[in-house]
Amino acid sequence: MNEFLLFLRTKLYTTARLLGVLLILLVTAGVTYAQDPSCPTGYCSTDTSGPQNFKIVDFFLADADGGPINISGKSLGDPITGVFIWANVGGSQNSVSYNLYFYFKLIKGGILGTEIVPSTEFLDDCLYNTEEEPIPTPNGNIIPVPLAEITWHYGEKLDVTNFYMSWSNKLSDGCGCTDKNWMCYYPGTTKTIAAPLAVNFYASDNQCISGNAFKTVTYTNTTTGGIEPYNYTWNLGSASDYEIEAGSLTSNEITVTYKSAGSK
Repeated sequence: MNEFLLFLRTKLYTTARLLGVLLILLVTAGVTYAQDPSCPTGYCSTDTSGPQNFKIVDFFLADADGGPINISGKSLGDPITGVFIWANVGGSQNSVSYNLYFYFKLIKGGILGTEIVPSTEFLDDCLYNTEEEPIPTPNGNIIPVPLAEITWHYGEKLDVTNFYMSWSNKLSDGCGCTDKNWMCYYPGTTKTIAAPLAVNFYASDNQCISGNAFKTVTYTNTTTGGIEPYNYTWNLGSASDYEIEAGSLTSNEITVTYKSAGSK
């Protein structure tokens, strides 16, 4: 009995130490994976109101230098490390500012046909918080700013929502929620992060239409990334081998009934 209690105490102590180390790693890793800080947003400028000192134009995925992600040889769902979420920042700010604080909810869409399932997480961080490195001033131009490093699964759609950003004209003000009028930005919208094109589709395999001798299949496009709108050209083999029930060979989704058995 004493030996069992000693073993149990040892396991609990070891587990506690591991949790402590994990907490330290999360705190010191730069970008924080956090709960929603819920900063007050009622007085923040948006995409349509308030002085446009700083604003987000769009988001995109790139490497640490802002260059293209290497997807050579990757299959859908493969993890790719060293991927950064970048923001194109615009606005009229032309004076020195510091303490660019942001938080947002990252929505991961998952990938059909793989083990990658939908999930969400909050990210926040403080950038440009030293005297030597103030926030780049857009002054009417577009400035790319790296926000967070992530592991991205090839083909996964990423959305940013609940995005909040604040800044200060004084370095001593520090980072976080601001109470200074119009020194924050909260668009209140959801934006999709631009990512490399990943072509994919889903084929149903359990449809039967009364009176049809062979299987009816619906092919649905699930492509992500690239530049929308997409153009479609379905190649389903010989046109004499199937009948189109819905959609067309140039639509996002097409339903066909095959006229013969066998592999298609």
